[in-house]
Amino acid sequence: MDTDKIIQDLNRRFAVLLPEFYQRRIIFWYDEDKEFEDKLDEVVLENAKVIELTGNNVFCRNLYEARRTNEYVQS
Repeated sequence: MDTDKIIQDLNRRFAVLLPEFYQRRIIFWYDEDKEFEDKLDEVVLENAKVIELTGNNVFCRNLYEARRTNEYVQS
């Protein structure tokens, strides 16, 4: 799968209306083979933000709480 196809698919998923009572979508991506690790900076989404998780992401919860109106892809 190439980066452009992934970006298109993610944009499509975030463009779908949320079901009743839902406020946001969060997609977790696990790249076990690190196939796309060097391309993560290329992923720019229309209605979502990409956050790269590392072993020291204590700030992620605070960022998530502060910006509850945004959509996120976490990798």
